[in-house]
Formats: sequence, C-alpha cells, structure tokens
Amino acid sequence: MIWILDNSKFVTGENCTITNSYIVLKGNAKLILESNIQIENCNLTIVNSYIYINKDSVFKHVNFECLEKSNVEIGNMVEISNYNLILRKAVLKIADNNFFSMGRSSLTPNLSIQEGSLNIGNHNFFRCDFLLRYNGICEIGTYNGICENTEIRCDELITIGSFNMISYQCMIYDTNTHNIYDKEFRRELTRSDFPNIGRDLDKPKTKPVYIGNDCWMGKRAVVLKGTIIYDECIIGTNALISNVIVPPNSIVVGNPAIIK
Repeated sequence: MIWILDNSKFVTGENCTITNSYIVLKGNAKLILESNIQIENCNLTIVNSYIYINKDSVFKHVNFECLEKSNVEIGNMVEISNYNLILRKAVLKIADNNFFSMGRSSLTPNLSIQEGSLNIGNHNFFRCDFLLRYNGICEIGTYNGICENTEIRCDELITIGSFNMISYQCMIYDTNTHNIYDKEFRRELTRSDFPNIGRDLDKPKTKPVYIGNDCWMGKRAVVLKGTIIYDECIIGTNALISNVIVPPNSIVVGNPAIIK
C-alpha cells in the first residue's frame, strides 16, 4: 500500500522495483527514486521529509522511517541490506558505492539519527551501529571499512578520514552517553520511568573525536571523547584512549593507553 497525501511527491525512474513495501508520505514530503532501484520488504514512513535515492541502489529488509523534516540523499550504487534505519529530524547523505550489511553478526545493525547529521563519502563498507543525537555531526571520508558490532555514538562531532580499517566490537564515542545525576533525583526518575531506566533530561558531556587517514583499529579498541588520532596510527586490540592526542605514525596499546 502506498499513501501520498497533501502536497507530497512520489516519483520513480525506469525499472524501479518495490515489493511488499508500505509507504506513507504526508505533508510536503517527497520521495524521488531514480533508475534501477530495488526496495524489498521495506516499510517507509516519511513525514515532512525529502528523500532522494540515485540510480542502481538496493535496499533489502530495511525499516526506513523519516519524521519531522528529515533530509536523505542516497548516491549511486548504494546497498543497504539488513540494516534498521531510524531517522528523526535527521540529515543523511550517502555518496556513491557504499555498502551496509550485518555481516557475520547475529544482530541487525542500527543506523539511528535522533536529531543529527551523518555525511558519508564514496566507497565505504559498514557493518557497524550508528547513534546520533543532540544535533551531533558525523563525517566519514572514503574507502573505510568498519566491522561488525562496532559502535559509533555521536552527540557533538566525530570525524573519520579515509582509508581506515576499524575492526570488530570497537567503540568510538564523543559523549559520556549519560549524565551523572544526584542519587535521589536519579532514583525518582527511575521510579517514574520504570520499566524504562536511564533517561536523560539534557545532553551529557561531550567533546569532539577526530580520526585521520590510514589508521588501523584493532578488535575492541575504545576511542572516547576528546581524542585526536592523526594519520597512519595503529590502535591495538583492547586499547582505550580518552581525551588524548595521538601523533602521526604512532602505535597505541593497553588500558590505560600507552603511545609508542
């Protein structure tokens, strides 16, 4: 079923295939699909949003939800397979030749933007989770590989350059993710929200993260807020870096981290 309401526009190019999909467009939303687009078993909910998908792109088993003036631009030959897309007040720009998949993980990865902007360059593959909030901005360059169960959490600014290899189960956080409230206030909030626990009323502490070019992050490496990693660095398995500057051509090992 496809609903097109009010001033919405729904345009498809030639050889466009949509199967088992439920699409709702409301208000001034637009959905423009160029040639050779495949969308399979997807629920698309678009409210006051603009979505442009360029040619030769493939979506499979994706819940695609854009609410409250989201802006989505997808380039040529982009494949998003077995990913959950949750976009609210979001800007998502994906350039050409990008591939998103769950890989060998048993968990479907999430690309979640709850107010924020994610801008991705050409020729990357992703099997990781994204969570952007509080108008966070995440910029990713070209020819990066980010593997399964890695988490990118952005509440302010994360910049990742080009030709980086980021392994499994890594953490890249520019945020504390939660605030530390007074004990009694936290208990009161927990009681009122139960069974949901851990709600924040304001933005937690943040500081930008920068990762340069030609870096390699080993499995379970952790990069926390305020960290700057310059070009051609190796971040070893299980290394933890927080609020430090890593010079070019360095090797980082251990927890706490030692820079060699």
